[in-house]
Amino acid sequence: EAPIRTHLIRLAPDEHYLVISQHHIASDAWSHNIFIKELNTLYRPLADLEPTMALTPTLEPLPLQYADFAYWESRQESRAAVDKDLIYWRERLDGTQTLALPTDFPHTSSPDERAGVIEFSIPEGLVAELDRLSQERQASVFMLLLAAYQVLLSRYSGQDDIAVGVPVANRNRAETENLIGFFVNTLVLRSDLSGDQSFTDLLAQVREHALDAYEHQDLPFERLVEELQPERDLSRTPLFQTMFQLDHGEIADWSLDGLSTEELTFRPQGTKFDLILDATRREGGLACQFTYRSNLFEAATVERLGEHYRVVLQEIADNVSVSLNELDIRTPRERAAAAGTHGIPVPVAVPTVPERLAEMAANIPDQPAVTHGDACLTYGQLHEQSSRLARRLVAHGVGLESPVAVFLERGTDHLVAALAVMKAGGVYVPVDPQIPSEQAAFIVDDVDARVVLVHNATAANVAGDGDGRNILSVSTAETDNTEIAGAELFSSAPDNAAYVIYTSGSTGHPKGVVIEHRSLANLVDSLQEAHRLAVGEPTLHKTSTMFDVHIQEMLWPLAVGAHVVVADHGREGDVRYLADLMRRHGVTTAGFVPSLLRTFVDDDRAGDLPALRRIFSAGEVLTRDLARRVIDRYGCELYNLYGPAETTVYVTMGRILHDDVVTIGKPLDQVRLYVVDRTGRPAPTGAPGELLVAGVQVGRGYVNRPELTAERFVDNPVSGAPAGKAYRTGDAARYLPDGRIEFLGRLDEQMKIRGHRVEPEEIESAVDSFAGVAESAVVIKEHAPGDNRLHAYVVLEPGRTSASPQPLREYLASRLVQSLVPNFFNVVESLPRTISGKIDRNRLRSRIEVAYDTGQQMSGAPRTLEEWLVASAFGEVLDRPQPGPDANFFDLGGHSLLAAALVVKIHAASGVDVPLAEIFRRPTVAGLADLLAGGQEGQRKVDSSVLVPLDVRASGKPIFCVHPVGGGIFCYADLARRLTRSRPVLGLQAHGLDPAQEPDRSIEDMAARYLREIDSAGYEGPYTLLGWSFGGAVAFEMARQLGAAAGEVDLVLLDSLPPGCPHASDEDIAVAFVEDLASMHSLTDVPAPASGSVFDAFERAREHGLVPESLRLGSFARRVEVYGANLRAAAAYRPSPAQVETTLYRPSHSARSLDEGWSFLTAGRLSAREITGDHYEILRDPNLGQWTENLLVKE
Repeated sequence: EAPIRTHLIRLAPDEHYLVISQHHIASDAWSHNIFIKELNTLYRPLADLEPTMALTPTLEPLPLQYADFAYWESRQESRAAVDKDLIYWRERLDGTQTLALPTDFPHTSSPDERAGVIEFSIPEGLVAELDRLSQERQASVFMLLLAAYQVLLSRYSGQDDIAVGVPVANRNRAETENLIGFFVNTLVLRSDLSGDQSFTDLLAQVREHALDAYEHQDLPFERLVEELQPERDLSRTPLFQTMFQLDHGEIADWSLDGLSTEELTFRPQGTKFDLILDATRREGGLACQFTYRSNLFEAATVERLGEHYRVVLQEIADNVSVSLNELDIRTPRERAAAAGTHGIPVPVAVPTVPERLAEMAANIPDQPAVTHGDACLTYGQLHEQSSRLARRLVAHGVGLESPVAVFLERGTDHLVAALAVMKAGGVYVPVDPQIPSEQAAFIVDDVDARVVLVHNATAANVAGDGDGRNILSVSTAETDNTEIAGAELFSSAPDNAAYVIYTSGSTGHPKGVVIEHRSLANLVDSLQEAHRLAVGEPTLHKTSTMFDVHIQEMLWPLAVGAHVVVADHGREGDVRYLADLMRRHGVTTAGFVPSLLRTFVDDDRAGDLPALRRIFSAGEVLTRDLARRVIDRYGCELYNLYGPAETTVYVTMGRILHDDVVTIGKPLDQVRLYVVDRTGRPAPTGAPGELLVAGVQVGRGYVNRPELTAERFVDNPVSGAPAGKAYRTGDAARYLPDGRIEFLGRLDEQMKIRGHRVEPEEIESAVDSFAGVAESAVVIKEHAPGDNRLHAYVVLEPGRTSASPQPLREYLASRLVQSLVPNFFNVVESLPRTISGKIDRNRLRSRIEVAYDTGQQMSGAPRTLEEWLVASAFGEVLDRPQPGPDANFFDLGGHSLLAAALVVKIHAASGVDVPLAEIFRRPTVAGLADLLAGGQEGQRKVDSSVLVPLDVRASGKPIFCVHPVGGGIFCYADLARRLTRSRPVLGLQAHGLDPAQEPDRSIEDMAARYLREIDSAGYEGPYTLLGWSFGGAVAFEMARQLGAAAGEVDLVLLDSLPPGCPHASDEDIAVAFVEDLASMHSLTDVPAPASGSVFDAFERAREHGLVPESLRLGSFARRVEVYGANLRAAAAYRPSPAQVETTLYRPSHSARSLDEGWSFLTAGRLSAREITGDHYEILRDPNLGQWTENLLVKE
């Protein structure tokens, strides 16, 4: 189609529309006036002609045509000037940030270019003053208006690095001034608004950058993008997302002879940019227009932008040297509204939580208060037990505000202990037994807890460095009443400390926050006022005691007579267990972090929750999509809550409706929230700022951290606000017009993983202390909605060119809680910096990594043919890009079934049959490549030993782990990682998994083979033999064959059935194998194979993802054969007793008796213990911690 089309539309004999449609490729705004001028020139002689006369008017020929310009421009691109332009723009735009304007609707991957338009004006008097000010500073009014726009964008985005696109006519030669055509180019003008600079400083900066840009304007913008290759995001334009343009208002002359004319303008229907500000000079001032993407912004939001831009210009006119930090962009209406709404109701005296519990015990003594498993305490029992323990604490020196560390797992004892501490007047300090012992000891020492409450089993882990510390066991029978005789309980006042909760800290150690009783009481009152829990109403308590939400889960229900249902320790992430628990007890109220909530919604097997009335979501960002799915799935009320630990769990709450925007709601009673700019002044409605919390729930401060307390707990900086402290959250937020608050993320680089606060400095401090690390940076990346992972970027010291991530992982695991250990590591030459010199974490987040586990790529590309073959096999089996030589198969996500598939791939590529055991022995690309390089093609032989080192870096007494019925040993991988550098861990995998091997047919034969392998490898007693499930019988037979001559033998059995149990028939073995695979994957709805054939079992397993796609039928059949042989061997095994020291661990909810006949077989030398978790979970974190400590003791 023609680039210029015209239509004359006749409305009446003397009224017409002339429609001229021009493609942008043929014309630009400058061309518009030229076109009208030439149209007038052509029309004027025609208007004077008689109808019978003929005339073809013409225009004076131009010395230069557009084709000449296009040819000249193409030649210019090959000249040295273009290289100079490229050098300039590369330096000027390096590290440009994406503009983070808060939007009303999220960006989508497929941009919607539909546009909305908002018009506003700048009055003539103000424009005249701006003209004068710009002239005085030798700048154009365009530069001043652009600088003001960048101030507005900085305030709304919270960023100091602001880039704006501006069009330039690009007609800087006289020959082009009268040409119609597309000459316009786009420049990117970038400004730094950081520091304490004045607007005059910013204007000088904009002037300098604009003049420099004009000198380098010949380089077409498309060529610039092509050369710079910025990261492309389909939802945003590259390099800048907003434009500014000033039209000096030269109105086209449409005065055609004999006609009265009027030019009609049309509003834009589409826009490629998020936001465009057009300003046009008119009589009476500036006519301004915002064109915006209507799928991102509400019209009211853009209207406020226009109002605030006008205020910025007025502030500049009043004082052009105003500090950017002092420039107040609020409208007079917003300032007046803020001044009138600062009041906080004066809190009245309220009873403390211990006082309320005493009241409940008096009024409803027989009402259930707390249930955990089979244990249930009534309010009377809870009050009696907690009061008794409180007197015992007083007898041991606990008084008002004495810190008491409660080192207990979640359960009835823990709840009794927490209440007892408060009743004694002490300060409750929770310490989760699962955190590293070094961190637990730090907390106990830091808070100076003179008394620690423990179970007997955990007492040794919390000694700390203090002298004279009382370690009291809550499980010790209190038979001596003289211990508590005469002990009078202290009554805490509202301003006494109630608890100390420890959160992530930037020094490498956690920091403790002190919360008072009045703050806790206000939280309880606010929640109860909103939700009215009834007496006996069941609520869920499942949060870790290191997360302050557990305090709300415990104490709000107990303070009002409700019923607390406690989840087993270590099962807070097991959605099917939690769902079953909630159904059995009719739980009405439960709280989840969004990542766990998403798992609930995604897992159909969790089932319905008919009694559920309300869900609390907190700790992470709740997305609109997840909110809708939760409401659709459960039909209950969904509330989004927010609050730092420093302000007593929650300070805001809001119900989320199905199609509503997700906010954090409004402040709780007696709480005031301010959104303030960098000067502490309240930000205008819709503009982001830092969230400050004031009122009764603000904590007292940090333990032993006076400098940090003074920095974060400040005198309320808001003018006119009541006196008192305010907590600086470091969170970005904005007020919406209806008074709700929208959370926008962190202002600093603090992060959250699964609801737990993560400060990167704490992780970075630990990383930097590792030998060979010069500096590091840690960021969060979202791998999938709700799936946040920690990525560490490491700069090595000079002279070091590579490093393996595994030692660093192990080092960090000994110093940080598990949630703080990065998932991925990258070695980089240097860390990117912003123009102000700070680490540019946005650029780190936007990096596209070469491989799944970036830490595995540090040694570069494969160096030999064998490494290339193995790396290719890794990539195919793991469905990842080809890794480097140091890549570890299991760190990249491999497991035993994938290891079997890897063996097949390596054989297909190299002709070498690699025994499965070698994948465990040599799990890296380089290690397996060395194996392949060790012989002639087709004749290479490798050790076929069944003894596989899982982790043998430590010295000391080794642990030998015997395979379960399936024959593999990957089930012990978590155990090996937990015991790394503590004890050597070796696995014994079944003979017969590798090609051309026959499985052993009896347990006696297996035990004999495994003992020979141990002896051949040079290991001598004493021994620890460990067996899970079927492996327990083999381990027992090994111990029996060793006999007394072997010296000390410790036998550890994990949920092992005694010998002689029935097995599946030969026809059902393949079916049983599939069922076992499904159970390992926690799947309960996998249908049985169509028949008992191996082929049908293989197809069913592949259909449900129980085996990798790359696993071949032959490998699957070998595993079924080993499985069947082991089942038959177990059924036929009839051993005689042996005097072996044996420890048996059995899941607490197992229906079977605790010792299952093992006491007879071990001649009475059996210690049987119950642990949390099912048959499979006891070998996975966090349940491993329940029993592995004993293995460390036995070392």
